[in-house]
Amino acid sequence: ISATNATGQGRIKLEDASTALSSVGGLEFTTSAFGSGYGWKINSIDSSAVHLVFGTRQNSTTWDEKMRISSTGNVGIGTSSPSRELELAAANPRFRITDTDGGYSEISGNSGHLSLSADAGNSQSGTRITFDVDFL
Repeated sequence: ISATNATGQGRIKLEDASTALSSVGGLEFTTSAFGSGYGWKINSIDSSAVHLVFGTRQNSTTWDEKMRISSTGNVGIGTSSPSRELELAAANPRFRITDTDGGYSEISGNSGHLSLSADAGNSQSGTRITFDVDFL
């Protein structure tokens, strides 16, 4: 798997003409060498462009795509075709912003509605949502 060329540079190269996460190519970390079990996988797949795909499996032989970095640099979580720099796709997608001193806030969307929740866990007092324009 490793090789060194004449200039002393090393590399690890895994090559496969795969077009699906379920193919045998990619870098896999699994709990079983027999095709089932738990694990995660990184693979570069597609027949028309190169995408970096991250997948997992839960005690099965089936890999599920979890995240993709497209050939254009867009990142998708829950989608295999992100259309923006960062796209989160789920039935009720939500971003959590956690304050390491306590509390967290969330941004979520459902059925076209956008929700901003300050102190979504209700663990802090005096919370608020502030909008600033040209704030220095």
